Amino acid sequence: MVNNPKITFIIPLFNYVEYSKAMLDSLLVSVPKDLDFEAIVVDDGSSDGTRTWLGQLKDDRVRPIFNDANIGYARSNNRAAEVAKGSILGLLNNDLVLLQGWLEPMLEVLCSPSSNAGIVGNIQFCMDGDIIDHAGIEVNHLSKVEHIRALPHSGQMVRRVFAVTGACCLVSKRDFIAVGGFDERYVNGGEDVDLCLKLRMCHKYAYVATASRVRHHVSLTRNVSAENQEGNERNSRLLFHKWRAVIQRETQSAWMELLASAAGGGSRQVISDFSLTDAFGTAPHAVSGILAKSVCHREDMRWREILDADGSDAGQLQVSSMQGFRWDCASQYGGMDLSVRYPWIDGCAWLVLPKGCPSRSVFVTGKILARSGSDNSFPGGIAITLQINGVQQKSWTKLAVGDFNLGVERPASIPQHPTLVRVVVASASDGGRAAPYRRDAATEAVRFCTIITDDRVLLDLGRNEA
Repeated sequence: MVNNPKITFIIPLFNYVEYSKAMLDSLLVSVPKDLDFEAIVVDDGSSDGTRTWLGQLKDDRVRPIFNDANIGYARSNNRAAEVAKGSILGLLNNDLVLLQGWLEPMLEVLCSPSSNAGIVGNIQFCMDGDIIDHAGIEVNHLSKVEHIRALPHSGQMVRRVFAVTGACCLVSKRDFIAVGGFDERYVNGGEDVDLCLKLRMCHKYAYVATASRVRHHVSLTRNVSAENQEGNERNSRLLFHKWRAVIQRETQSAWMELLASAAGGGSRQVISDFSLTDAFGTAPHAVSGILAKSVCHREDMRWREILDADGSDAGQLQVSSMQGFRWDCASQYGGMDLSVRYPWIDGCAWLVLPKGCPSRSVFVTGKILARSGSDNSFPGGIAITLQINGVQQKSWTKLAVGDFNLGVERPASIPQHPTLVRVVVASASDGGRAAPYRRDAATEAVRFCTIITDDRVLLDLGRNEA
């Protein structure tokens, strides 16, 4: 890359003419005086006076392009990139306010031979106060692509990140064209992350120049209509399906980091929310791998339900196998119909559910029966434990006579393997620990009625005969 490259700033516009004027003014006064640059302003079918303003501009450095209709962010940028004269493209939103000194740190990173940079972003603050809106993009433990909203360690001038936002970034025109520019299947969302990942596949990485600071009105031209929300979900789904292996690896790394810092308050809460067993401490890599696959699968199923006309086919699933349930009759209990029709467990039982099932939740329902003539047969109560794939475990203790509905949210089920659910019953006399295959009054009193997955009855355990 040349020492004094020409830069083409590309600024797509759609309405909000006053903000566009302020943004362009801030660009022209903030770049170095000796910078060789042009600004291509792409109007995407504005109807508020933006076109009149652009037609009246007299600055030779500013070149307007007028789209006949609103063709979207990706196509507008690609159209401008094709005619750009600069060797570097500066992609800018029209809701920015650029501050003095914002450009030079980004240029330094992009032009550094040692960084192998493909795209460079910066720190973006909200307009009100010092709230950080963007300091890079990462994938969290729930497989969500999200903005980093914390500054790096003091003195860290360059941060390598998963991706940066297209609201304010630099990329060489050669690299942009080589990877095909923005994927035009995205509609105003996801194009920037996709571009970063295409560059990454060419061993060109995304960085944040932390000394570069700008202010951002943050999605000024977006609204929160149901149509836009659905569009955002479709963009996210496209990104996920296109880069699933990469996103899953990043998700696993996020879990590894969480499990490694289990003493932290935030990590403890996540471990509790996911009902993780102690296995996360002894085999963190294996556990994080299962959890990453599980949350990615959950995202897949969520998109199927909200975006696909056919929705989910969870109601057609069947239990693959089960063992440990016993339908013996017990005359000493009231509610004889329940006693005869529904099974009990002599310590523990197993259910093998289909691959990837369930994606949101698994519940077991039933009833703890009282001995005939008694309202409370089991002083100290009964404990029931659910285990999912050896990764999650949740226990309920001191359960009394009556109905129960017990479950695990966000089960660690993955599409590659069947889901193994272990159900354990113990009485206070066993110290809350299961005593497998030992028939006693406490375990026999616990009758299991249904298995509910993702809010649907997957299995009714009742036998028809009375």
